[in-house]
Amino acid sequence: MKKTVLLALVAAGLMLPAGAQAMVNGVGTGLRTCKDVTESMEDGSTPLKLSTWIQGFFTGMNAANNVADKPQRDLEALTDDAKLAEFVDQVIKDCEQEPDTPIALKIHALYDSLPDYQAP
Repeated sequence: MKKTVLLALVAAGLMLPAGAQAMVNGVGTGLRTCKDVTESMEDGSTPLKLSTWIQGFFTGMNAANNVADKPQRDLEALTDDAKLAEFVDQVIKDCEQEPDTPIALKIHALYDSLPDYQAP
């Protein structure tokens, strides 16, 4: 599991905490804590930013899994605006319960909940 999370962080271009052994240069939403994200909801742009970040994270995870010869997840749900909004709502709900958790970990849990991709 630790290897998968590290691979996810690398694929998403995130920086691990200073105490971690490996360091990855990164920027963006994934570096923020849940509290940072939920507090910024007032400006109205956060849900759109978060949905875009989720799509990129999931795509990056699939790319990393493909290279590692691991199963990819079926991302069909991300093409449906209503389903994508459900993902964002779930992340926000989870973040309100654990505000100090990095948002990337909450989004990674959603990725893990998706079914495996079955190639046509």
